[in-house]
Amino acid sequence: MTHKIEVVWKKLTPALEQEIINFWVSEKALPGPAAAAERVKQAVCIARNEDGKLISVCTVQPKLVARLRQLLYNYRTFISAEHRNSKLVYPMAVTARLALQEYTRSLPQPECIGIVIEFENKALGQAYRRATDDESKLNFFGFSPKGNEMRVSYFDDINLQTPQQVKAAIKATGAILPAAARNGPGGQGGRRRR
Repeated sequence: MTHKIEVVWKKLTPALEQEIINFWVSEKALPGPAAAAERVKQAVCIARNEDGKLISVCTVQPKLVARLRQLLYNYRTFISAEHRNSKLVYPMAVTARLALQEYTRSLPQPECIGIVIEFENKALGQAYRRATDDESKLNFFGFSPKGNEMRVSYFDDINLQTPQQVKAAIKATGAILPAAARNGPGGQGGRRRR
């Protein structure tokens, strides 16, 4: 089965936005049209089958990764039920990483220094057993609090962000914050742990 991956980051048209929303709603990928309309602006890549039908969408959202104290794009991919065995996950991630790296290089100050992926599908963690991958540059990063395998990939030639740059990027992007950052020092509503 052939498929075509297209980069749509920062170049969505209203017609493509609606097509993506309709795709997610018909596949029950998100709770409803409102959630789909909110997420569509985060689309990086889409994939179509040989008939031109939309079969996959990947999205990103800036996220403060607590143990790194750096902003990375939290990467997600949804593939239609009918095409889940099409091996799209890997090429979508590689294409999105390259598109986001190019976008980041165009900015005066990076929003994020790479991508982070949580393998919610346990089969993906079983399929990718190497700690690092030369082509995708996805490196094993540990496990999420949910027990899912995590991978991280930094953009080429990127510098770590200073704490001031991280704060500015959080403000500029509306990044996802870990609970501890939302609740104050120690993650206890402002109370420090002893």
